[in-house]
Amino acid sequence: MSKQEEDAFRVAFDVFAVSTLLSPSAKHDYASIDYWNALEDPSSISKYDWSEFVMTRLLDAVTKLKQDVSSSIKSPIITGCSLFLQVLYLDSIDPDVLSMKHNSFPRIRDFSYDRMRLMIAAEQNCARGNDNTRDCKIRDAVDCRYHWAAQPERDGSRSGCLLAIWESSVAMAHLLKIPMEAAGSLFIAAADFQDQINSGLRVSEPIEFMSVLVSIMLPYTNGFNYQFSIDDDDNKAAEAGLAKFPSTLSNGL
Repeated sequence: MSKQEEDAFRVAFDVFAVSTLLSPSAKHDYASIDYWNALEDPSSISKYDWSEFVMTRLLDAVTKLKQDVSSSIKSPIITGCSLFLQVLYLDSIDPDVLSMKHNSFPRIRDFSYDRMRLMIAAEQNCARGNDNTRDCKIRDAVDCRYHWAAQPERDGSRSGCLLAIWESSVAMAHLLKIPMEAAGSLFIAAADFQDQINSGLRVSEPIEFMSVLVSIMLPYTNGFNYQFSIDDDDNKAAEAGLAKFPSTLSNGL
C-alpha cells in the first residue's frame, strides 16, 4: 500500500468511525464536518483531542434531547456516542457475577457485544423487580475508577448516600409506574442536590428541586420513551447510503 493509499484509508476510516460510532447524527446520509481540520494531516490524526470532541458532541445531543422532552416529542432519536453512556452506566453498577474489575483500560475493551447484552438483561430484570435476590446497586466506590467515585467523602458515607439515592430513585419509578429509564435522571438530579448541600454552595430551594423531579417524570407519564433503533426501512436506506460512501469519499480525495 502506497503512502497516498495509507493516508486515504486513515481518513476514510476516521470519517466512518466518527459518523457511525463516536458522533453519529440523526440522519444516515449526513456527516458532520466540524472535525475535518483533524484530517488535513493524516499522519497527525492520533494527536487530535478526540475525547473532547466526543464529549462535546454528546453534551450537544443531551441538550437536544432535553429540548425534545420539553417539547413533548415522545420518541426522539438519540445522537452522540450513546455507547459511552452505556459503558459508563453498566460499569458503575454492580450486576453481581457479571461485575468486572477496573484493571484494564480503556474500559470499553472489556465490553463485548454478548457481555453487554447479559449485563443489560440482568439490570433490567433487577430494575423490574424480577430478581428477588438483590437490589439494583451502584458499584462500591473503592472498586470504581470513574470520576464520580473519586470525589472526596466528607463524612465517609458518600457511597452509602449515593446508594440510598439510587434505591430511592428506583423505588420512586416503581411507585409511580413509570419506565425505569427515569430512575437514572432522578438519581442525577437528587445526587446533584445533595452535592450542593455537602459543598456549602447555594442550595436550590426545595420547590425548585421538586420542580426538577416533576419535569423529569412528567414526560414519562405522557408516554415518552427512548428510541434506540431505527426501523427496517431506515435500516435499508442506511445500508444503501453506506454502500455509496466509499466511492464518494475516494472521489473527494
